[in-house]
Order: sequence, then structure tokens, then C-alpha cells
Amino acid sequence: MEGHSIFVLAQKLKRLKGVLNSWNRNVFGNLGTQVREESAALESMQKDLERNYNDVLANEIINQENKVKGLLEQEESFWRQKSKVKWDNELDKSTKFFHALAYMNRNKSFIIEMENKEGATLTDQKEIGELIVQQFMKKLKRVELLLDDDLINLMPRSVTEEDNENLIKMPPLEEIKKAVFYLNPNSSPGPDGFTDYWDIVVHGRDHFIRSSASPKTYDNFLGFEHSRGWISAKLETPDQQREDSRVWRQSTDGLFTVGSAYVAIRKRANVLPWAKFLWLAEMLPRTLGTGWKILHSAMHTDEKLRGKNFKMASRCCICTVAEETQDHILFECSFAQRCWELIAHKMHHHRRIANREEMFIKCRNDSLLLQDLWKAVSISCLVAIWRNRNGVIYGSKKWSISSVMYQVHGAVKRAYDRSKKPMNNTTRDLAVLKLRLGSYWPN
Repeated sequence: MEGHSIFVLAQKLKRLKGVLNSWNRNVFGNLGTQVREESAALESMQKDLERNYNDVLANEIINQENKVKGLLEQEESFWRQKSKVKWDNELDKSTKFFHALAYMNRNKSFIIEMENKEGATLTDQKEIGELIVQQFMKKLKRVELLLDDDLINLMPRSVTEEDNENLIKMPPLEEIKKAVFYLNPNSSPGPDGFTDYWDIVVHGRDHFIRSSASPKTYDNFLGFEHSRGWISAKLETPDQQREDSRVWRQSTDGLFTVGSAYVAIRKRANVLPWAKFLWLAEMLPRTLGTGWKILHSAMHTDEKLRGKNFKMASRCCICTVAEETQDHILFECSFAQRCWELIAHKMHHHRRIANREEMFIKCRNDSLLLQDLWKAVSISCLVAIWRNRNGVIYGSKKWSISSVMYQVHGAVKRAYDRSKKPMNNTTRDLAVLKLRLGSYWPN
């Protein structure tokens, strides 16, 4: 690999990142998913234990708790390394790991029965709770006491006037040096740590404290910004023949480009929920382009025209019942509902799609191949319904469910032939792969 040394290093790190990501997936997997699944199983077992207590289930809960505890320890270690927080030294691990342990301990302390002062045994949780509340109210109830203010004058004064003076006076140089050198070098904003530029702190502290800017609040003490009133010490010129040069940090080779500047200053738009759902390499670009316009609500409907102050009467050209909106044409119209019912039947779904949000989440837990097929089915169905609407308005054609199913069938066949993603060995996968929409066309 040839080029600037920084560029070569960046490319090597990029290669290493891919190898490390693959190793992490194969060795550890998704710890977050494992924790959620095992924690949900543990919670379900604990609820069963509350309804019907038995020793076998209690032992299973203990084993499940140990399993969850081990996964949480792995997750806590992962985030501890990733956040670079020195918990081992500070002994302050305020993480959800300890919240989970507290939740487990709380379930271990579950009170099954309690005996009151009359000797009766209470097993109802509501009665046990009322008894506990009564006992604590009796013990912790406020009692009015008479306080003598003269007793305050008898309290010894631990802080002297000399101590107060020491708190507000200028800290000595050795104290400042000790505080700076105690800082963790890995927490510094640059690679040089906090100790390499100690001379700047020494020469500039008196000016900063005694300057006219004091005693204002400074939130960027070491930012070297002139607007903040900071005057930094002069740096010695390095003893070398080459002249100093500016380096553009937004690019790997250190050179300024308009593209890198645009990336640095632009405000990224919010990620659309359907962005990854739409683009499928196994579908025709023309179909995907129309699908993008539909999901982006960019199609010209009566609703869109009224939003531009066009005064017009609106009625769906297919059902002639409701006003024409994009959601009505694609999901709510009787014609669209019939199309989605046929598709739901062939894809082995319990009910038809009612809106675009349901369309996005369908099949997300299925095999990768079924996910591709569902994307092809749903996008091609939207496009086919819209083309039927245009044919009725502009071509004087009659709406046809058969034409919609024909286009959907072609998109599914094309996606299945081109897709190289795996499937699950389940009855549903095998049934869906035998998709034959043509047999369900209306007469």
C-alpha cells in the first residue's frame, strides 16, 4: 500500500476493524440480545413462582439467575472497557448490572406469610403490606419535640477563621502541579496528556486569575480562546529546517477538500424508518424509484393539491366513497384491502396490512430470504395499486386486482431468483416459497 503515512495507517486500521468485528460476532455474539432474552425468561419464571411456589421452580430460578448474572458481568466488562472509565480504582460501578442484582435480591426477599401481634398468620399480600405499613408508621411516626435554641451556641466551632482564609486564597504552585499531574492522561483531549504543557499552566495562571476577566465563570479554562480573556505563553520555534504547515483534520491525508468540509459542517437529517426497508438489489430500479416516492409521500393526490391551496372536490376514483388521500388509496380503499388480504393469505399472515408501519415490521423476525421476499411483495403491491389508480384516472381503464397480483408475482419470482440469502428449515418458509399468487386471482 502506497501513499501518505497517515493514509496508510488509516487503511490498515480500517482492515483491522473488519476482522475484529467478525471475531466479536463469532466469539461473543450480541450480548445485549442475550441479556434481554435471558432476563425475560427469568422474569417469567419469577412470576410463575409467585403464583405457584414449588422447590423445583425455585432451583431453576437460581440457575437462571446465575446465567443472567454471568451475561451481565460480560456486558458490564464490555462497556467498562469501551467507556474507558477507571471503575476498578474508583470503586463506583453505578450500572444496570447492579440494578439487575438488586432486582434479583428483591425477589429473593419475597415475603410469603407473616404473623401479626395477635398470633394470626397472614398469607394475603395486601394484608401483609398493610401490616408492614402499620408497623413502620408506628415506629417512624413524627414526634413533636421542643428544641432549645441556646443549645446551638454550645456546639464547638470546628472551622476557624484561619481555615476560611485558606479556602479563598490563591492555591500554591505545588498544589496546582499535584492536581494537574494527578489527572488521568487518557482523559485528555489530545495525545500529549496534561503534563507535557505544564510550563504554559505555570506562566499563564497568574495572568488568568488576576486579569480583568476574573471573577467571571470560565467553562473552557484550557481552550486558549481570545474571546475568553486567555493569553497563552509564546511557544519556542522547533529547531528544524521545514516550515510549519497547517493540517486539515477532517481528512486522512491532512489536505483540505470541499467534500470533507461539507461533511464536517453539514447537519445530518434524521434517518428515515423505511430507508433500509426500501432499497433491495433484487428489484427493478424503476419499481424502487416509484416506491421511494410513495413512502416519501411525494405522489400527487387530491390531498397534496389541496395542501397547495387548490380548491377542488375530492373522491376516490376506485371506491368513489371517501376522499382521495395516499393512505386511503394504498391501504384503506376496498380495492387495496382486497389486494392486501390476498397477499397476507399467501404470505401466511393472520391479517392484512392496515398501514405502512405494519408493513415495515412484518417478517422482521423471519429468515433473511423471507424478509427479501416480503420487501418485494409489499413494495411491488404499493406500486401496482398506484398504477391502477393512474390507469383509472388518465387511461379510462377499469381497476383490476388481477393486474396487481400479476405484478406482485413477477416481483416475488425475480427477488427469489436473484436473492442469495439463506432460509430457515421451517414449514412456513417452505410454504411461502411455493408462492403462486396466480391461483388466487379473481375471475
